Amino acid sequence: MKKIYSYLLILVSSSECFGAQDYNGNRLSPSKIIFNNKTQNSYIQSAMQKTVNFDGLVDQTFGNLGSTYLDMIAPGSDFDECNSIAIQSDGKIVMGGYTKLNGTSYRFAAVRLTNDGSPDTSFGNNGLVYLNPIAPGSDSDGCNSIAIQPDGKIVMGGYTYLNGTDYRFAAVRLNADGSSDLNFGDNGSLYLNGIVSDSDYDVCSSIALQADGKIVMGGYTRFDGHNRFGAARLTTDGSPDTTFGDNGSIYFDPIGSGSDDDGCQSIALQADGKIVMVGYTSFNSIIRFAAARLNADGLPDTTFGDNGSMYLDVIAPESTNDVCNSIALQANGKIVMGGYTKLDNTDYRFAAARLNSDGSPDANFGDNGSIYLNQIITGGADDDECNSITLQSDGKIVMGGYTSLNDADYRFAAVRLTSNGSPDVTFGDGGLIYLNQIIAGGTDDECFSITLQPDGKIVMGGYTSLNDNFTDYRFAAVRLINPMTLQSYQTSYAVVGAGIYS
Repeated sequence: MKKIYSYLLILVSSSECFGAQDYNGNRLSPSKIIFNNKTQNSYIQSAMQKTVNFDGLVDQTFGNLGSTYLDMIAPGSDFDECNSIAIQSDGKIVMGGYTKLNGTSYRFAAVRLTNDGSPDTSFGNNGLVYLNPIAPGSDSDGCNSIAIQPDGKIVMGGYTYLNGTDYRFAAVRLNADGSSDLNFGDNGSLYLNGIVSDSDYDVCSSIALQADGKIVMGGYTRFDGHNRFGAARLTTDGSPDTTFGDNGSIYFDPIGSGSDDDGCQSIALQADGKIVMVGYTSFNSIIRFAAARLNADGLPDTTFGDNGSMYLDVIAPESTNDVCNSIALQANGKIVMGGYTKLDNTDYRFAAARLNSDGSPDANFGDNGSIYLNQIITGGADDDECNSITLQSDGKIVMGGYTSLNDADYRFAAVRLTSNGSPDVTFGDGGLIYLNQIIAGGTDDECFSITLQPDGKIVMGGYTSLNDNFTDYRFAAVRLINPMTLQSYQTSYAVVGAGIYS
């Protein structure tokens, strides 16, 4: 019996002793030997444990099989746009943007969803909130960025149209229940004076919260006919922080030599309190990724780039339009930038770059510091644009935006890159994914913000159109599975010999 048993073990260890395979052709490894005295045949029961990766698939437990959209936020609105999302500590999802009141005036707006994607009825009016005008006579108030304080209050940053003539940085703070925080600014909201005395166009694109509760606002200011990077800082009660920059605000000199326009699209705070700003610079009719860094006091950090700012060479061949829309900071101090490039001056593509902490391109990322996706996300698309990025704990980069489907309809789209900038083929379809239409018959689904839940799932926020006429837009959100692996087991049997064993 001992010799027979050894013989069976030899058979078991041989890959040629049986042809049991799983559905992908992988050979099954044996787990149990069955001795069958009735049929005089013995079998090896083999089980293959296979890891199945679902990263990037729609999470059908969210909303209506993975996506959701909201009712109109303000009465008569035909245009509600979500520009920013954030996750509360309890897992609820806050969405910030604007709504068009009675089809005429734009207002700051916010929505809160429960973890399953349904409106949180404990927030505002059945989950929805819109604000009164921030500046006197304003018919155009827009929120571009939101952040959640540790106490659950929600800070919203954007712009207001002062007296129908000049745009100004604006901010709002909501209590956790969606009501205005009357201890902030003027009964819950505020706007700033011009960053430059003769500026007529100051727009806040992004906000970030310091550990001490102060609020940093980044965007751009326009004077002498040109846009420039601009920033401001508020104290915890919403008043300008006079210890920052020039009495609370700062603007940059031109980033590129002969720059026509510079625009900051996103900001982030380093652990040492320095403020990194990213966006674009334009000179000689060519637009480039650009970045700048401020010290904690609001003055340019001259150790970064060229006396505080830098710009990149073209990302794609012959590109005339490279725009960075989003920033994420790695733990090692490197700076990840996400946006788009115009490939061969015809088609837009997702693009990313990474900088060393001193502002120089990181040669270990992509092609000497930058990368673009040559492959289109959908067949026939000529417009793939990344609007937002975030970092996973493993260093992978998740990018969210939209793709044009057959040069007509737009769809939510996402890409994941490995830490070195190459497409992560374990995500979606070779690293890329686009979503079906959120509303049947809708033509325009665009993602403007992306973030990660503590469990790693990806939440994307933007808008969807209710019909095929590119009208009646609504806040919309999608959630993707990430990371998620399931173990599948397949059992197979193979005859290994005849005989009676006991």
